[in-house]
Amino acid sequence: MDKYLDFVLTTAKEVFTTDDITPETSFKDDLNATSISIANLMNAIEDEYDVTVPYMKFRKCLTMQDAAEFVKELVDGDDEE
Repeated sequence: MDKYLDFVLTTAKEVFTTDDITPETSFKDDLNATSISIANLMNAIEDEYDVTVPYMKFRKCLTMQDAAEFVKELVDGDDEE
């Protein structure tokens, strides 16, 4: 499993207090994610990878897989900002 996806899944399980999270898990449909829970996940990503996660871009991620791909682009320097 991709290290970014593994981190996102592990951290999301802690943030959302459930073990029922897969790459296809939807923030909105499956987790009813609030802005606070999204911010908690973003903070963990920022702490782990020493990056700044732009909230308005991150919130466009629909699934855990989307979030992992976003993190990979951000950490690997492929983000446009």
